Amino acid sequence: MFPGESTELSCVSDPGDALDRVRSLLDGAEHSAVVSIHEAYLDAIRPELEAARDRDALVVLLVYDCHTVVDPVTDFEPIASIARQTERIVPMYCVVDDLHGLYGDPELLVADDPALRASIVHNRDIAYALYGHLVGNYWRAGVETHSPEPPALPVSSDDVRGLVIDAAVHLRQATPIVATVEPVPSEDRDEIEGPVIDATQALLSPADSAVSLQSTLVLRTDTGRTTVGGPGAYLEDVKAVSGTLRAM
Repeated sequence: MFPGESTELSCVSDPGDALDRVRSLLDGAEHSAVVSIHEAYLDAIRPELEAARDRDALVVLLVYDCHTVVDPVTDFEPIASIARQTERIVPMYCVVDDLHGLYGDPELLVADDPALRASIVHNRDIAYALYGHLVGNYWRAGVETHSPEPPALPVSSDDVRGLVIDAAVHLRQATPIVATVEPVPSEDRDEIEGPVIDATQALLSPADSAVSLQSTLVLRTDTGRTTVGGPGAYLEDVKAVSGTLRAM
């Protein structure tokens, strides 16, 4: 097991308890937080989202049952790296660092129904499945309301998904960049470096990945075209734990 993993599953049915669990998960976000929340309760977790952004975590936010015209700068820029809104009613999610996950009934926060509940897990496989469920089934139904500006270079990250997003926004502005990535220890290989020729992802609009879970850096290396994904990657040539982008 990874540090922090557990086989236990806990459930809560009280809306206040569910919000407390979301806040607690967000408080611990080091690398990433992927959240879907009912519009009426966005402000209830706003401080925790903003704190996660202040820690340079990648925050991916979907606000559902949202019928309000929002201001991307004032409403979303301080609290999310990428934000979407949808009028649809979708489940509540909070997936942190691809390890901790919460899945809640869509109307848990707004309906007086004791049968509704949220489940909380601390398991990498299940948390990653929750992330895939959200992105694969609901994310693209939303309208993008905030996207990131290209970060100053060089930029380093222990979250490959975030690094792919950083690369994508630079490539969209035709900025030539080079990536250096650290493969997972099990691959027993040295750092890999090369110009970034593509960044394939499903979070920024327009998405360009064939698979919703895909976050891939494509490098030109001494051995040719090399694809790089995160520690759980299965489509890419290399699994990486961290990386750095710099100007060419």
